[in-house]
Amino acid sequence: MRLFRPESDEPFPIRPGDAVRFVPVESESEVAWLDSNRNSDSDSKHGDRKARQREPEGEPSLAVLRPGLQTTVQDLGRSEGWQAFGVSAGGAMDADSLRVANRLVGNEDGAAGLELTLSGGEYQVLQDTLIALTGADLGATVESEGRVGSESEAESLPLNRPVLLRQGSIVRFRGAASGCRAYLAAAGGIAVEPMLGSRSTDLRAGIGGVEGRALRTGDLLRLGKPSKAAEVLIGKLRKDASPEAAWHSVNEQASPGHSSPKPTVLRVLEGSGWHRFSEEARRAFFESEYKVGTESDRMGLRLSGAELTVSRKEEILSHGVCAGAIQVPASGQPILLAQGCQPTGGYPIIAHVAAADLGIVAQLRPGDVVSFEAVGLGEALSVYREKEERLSRLAAGIKLKWFS
Repeated sequence: MRLFRPESDEPFPIRPGDAVRFVPVESESEVAWLDSNRNSDSDSKHGDRKARQREPEGEPSLAVLRPGLQTTVQDLGRSEGWQAFGVSAGGAMDADSLRVANRLVGNEDGAAGLELTLSGGEYQVLQDTLIALTGADLGATVESEGRVGSESEAESLPLNRPVLLRQGSIVRFRGAASGCRAYLAAAGGIAVEPMLGSRSTDLRAGIGGVEGRALRTGDLLRLGKPSKAAEVLIGKLRKDASPEAAWHSVNEQASPGHSSPKPTVLRVLEGSGWHRFSEEARRAFFESEYKVGTESDRMGLRLSGAELTVSRKEEILSHGVCAGAIQVPASGQPILLAQGCQPTGGYPIIAHVAAADLGIVAQLRPGDVVSFEAVGLGEALSVYREKEERLSRLAAGIKLKWFS
């Protein structure tokens, strides 16, 4: 019996509190027979995974010519309580950048876009598409289909503004000039089948996005229907554009409102395991710098620096964790959990990164150096409210300027 059915309306057939019993079987064929009978009613009601992942309506808008290092479909994640069953909340590493990108193309904050990591890849525009790029500067350029390959014809694609890409144009990314992750939002959002309440790709679980994986060469991406305000802006940009131009944009830029200072200082609160660490380890944590390791990913950033030792060696029970928690394994080298982290962990947590700084964490690259600054709960809440107010003002300004 399959115990994880993400395509179903009831993804977990066994829940806490259920009674189960075990039945002896003689052979694999008997197991298969039992499975077919046990699952027949559920399959007829919910359908299998392939049946549930319908092809979205409409013609493709983007073709993947080269996917880059790791490009995935992401929205704001799975916030409907699935962590209780072991499913990561996931979603965009830099949620604020995705929110701004969506607003710039007339989408709601939670529409699905592309998260591009370090090297963004190469894409062909199959029909006129309104897009916006935010987050890291990955050196985006665009050129007309008939002029591909001529470096002199490639034009830089601006960040933080609505851009109309014309049919046949080619968008390519040279690689990170600054930051780690860029976000590409398109009017209507990336149209993939929601799974467990989200379109986000969970690479370890193999769900969401495009078949639960990073994009590959040859993938075709369809979009949802643009908002009425976005359709009006598309009409204006199309009218103002030169017929042979590969793209056309508004003249003004929206400031995303945060940047990654160098060296990076992250504000943190004391973690649930703070009392387990020696006085020397606590002092070293705040006085030392840590380097981001090459094995870092969407689950977490592995840091190297001063070794942190616990003063209480007893084993601790697994407990709930979330993005921003800084765990310390037996090696003494911290792991800063990121948006794709598992729901539980068994290492002591020395500190938590303040929620307002999680966007900065998302833009850290291997080799970057970070240090930590202690703040109280009141200050952490205050800077988070300031960030949300800044984003609200930005969203209101975008709507007033381009979508009203």
